[in-house]
Amino acid sequence: MNYPDIYHFCEEQQIPSPQLVYYEDQIRRNTEAAIRAAGGAEHLWPHVKSHKMRQMVEMQLSYGIRRFKCATVTEARMVAEAGASAVLLAYAPVGPQQSAFLQLRDLYPSVEFYTIADDLDTLRLLGHLADTPVSVLVDVDTGLHRTGVVWTKLQAFYEQASAIPGIRLCGFHLYDGEDHQSDPEERRQAVARLEQNFRPVYAAVQARFGEPLIIFGGTPSMPCFVPYLAQYPQAFLSPGTLFLGDHGYSSAFPDMEYPPAAAVLARVISHPGLDRFTLDCGTKALSCDQKIPGFLLDLPADILFQNEEHMVCQMREGFEDRRPVIGSVQYLIPTHICTTTILYPSVPVIRDGHLSSIWEVTARDRLPLSGLSIS
Repeated sequence: MNYPDIYHFCEEQQIPSPQLVYYEDQIRRNTEAAIRAAGGAEHLWPHVKSHKMRQMVEMQLSYGIRRFKCATVTEARMVAEAGASAVLLAYAPVGPQQSAFLQLRDLYPSVEFYTIADDLDTLRLLGHLADTPVSVLVDVDTGLHRTGVVWTKLQAFYEQASAIPGIRLCGFHLYDGEDHQSDPEERRQAVARLEQNFRPVYAAVQARFGEPLIIFGGTPSMPCFVPYLAQYPQAFLSPGTLFLGDHGYSSAFPDMEYPPAAAVLARVISHPGLDRFTLDCGTKALSCDQKIPGFLLDLPADILFQNEEHMVCQMREGFEDRRPVIGSVQYLIPTHICTTTILYPSVPVIRDGHLSSIWEVTARDRLPLSGLSIS
């Protein structure tokens, strides 16, 4: 991969390793590129799960992005505190999450809060608990088969859900997590099939209930949904990973030019063989949900394996003389940034090649356990 020459910075020797690092200039370039691709900040409803940071939300607010999507109630609170105008909890609340979500609405009455649902009984309970109607988007199973209502039952579900007391049905959430085609034309065709399936349901709902709110897609399919915005007056695009980027998306979707704005700084701690070196960067420092956890910058070397605190790497044949010395700083681009960020309580931020600030991973935790009754 050809990544930009942005990752080394003047104060890197002061940073304890391993440590995730963000690059603000690239984050801003990625944000500006996403706004251009969407045709304006008003069309974006981005996901915050990749970073979970209030400072990141505040930066995006300064670009005119006003709506945000979240995976947890803690993220939703962070976004509301930062000044968002609308917040979607894109995870159907169950158990104590329902009360926590309803309490959050009371704390920030000026913010429009939405959540998603694919189960009528869950909606009935949520409506029963609420003092005022809860704004809900129907979660659509577009083909991932993880959550959501399938196409053949979607219209009937919408009609039934709209009659539940305490629930204000507002529209649809369509996350096509199955659309990971590397070929952009294949991705466009997959999105076209999705839109074709959705069109008759949309027309029926629009005729009976009025114009629905629609949240389309994720990072890979965002550009594919742009042509359909004109057909759906209240439609929004919902990328997440592209603002930070990672090696997984850069290698899978070369047509999407959002270079990684995050890297893990590590150091060489051992030379276990003539062609090997070990980094102080294991599964507790770099996401371990991918077969290859990251991409080594600057080195013709491959990752052999990870343990909790170690990463063993091997120089490629013919490059043994370039093996890095013990103590040297090395950088890895995470294959999956979302599950890497959460490993760190805070992240140093680089601007113009210098350490400029430290951003807290504000919504790293889920609901607190304080207040539990213990016998």
